[in-house]
Amino acid sequence: QFDGEAEWYLPDGRDCWTAAKSRMHELEKEQEQRARAIAELEVQMEALSSSIDVVALEAVLVQSTSYNMAGELVEKLKDRLATLQKQVPLRQELKQCMVSNDEAQIQELLGRLKDAGLDAPGNWLLPDAAKLHA
Repeated sequence: QFDGEAEWYLPDGRDCWTAAKSRMHELEKEQEQRARAIAELEVQMEALSSSIDVVALEAVLVQSTSYNMAGELVEKLKDRLATLQKQVPLRQELKQCMVSNDEAQIQELLGRLKDAGLDAPGNWLLPDAAKLHA
């Protein structure tokens, strides 16, 4: 069995062996750091699984991509983010309708909300939007 400490026939054999062992140690440390970072990110992601903070969701999803993460939690957050990105502009339109006198515009928005399934308060992720729609 070759353990690297045997007598070397090549003059730089021992130095190459030492460099390889050193690099292996560095890679092991990097792998441990990566595992810790992924575990910390998973904790953050779990905490955001019911969040309406679009920026925070985008940030953890970018980080998850950099670690090549996949799975149920990542998909759940992607779906939540996509839903929020659709609902936020609709909530803004609802707010604008609160001061509008344009009945056609209001009816058109209400139709789009119904088509999107947002005519029921429980379908909104944004708590204030459900109140605005009521």
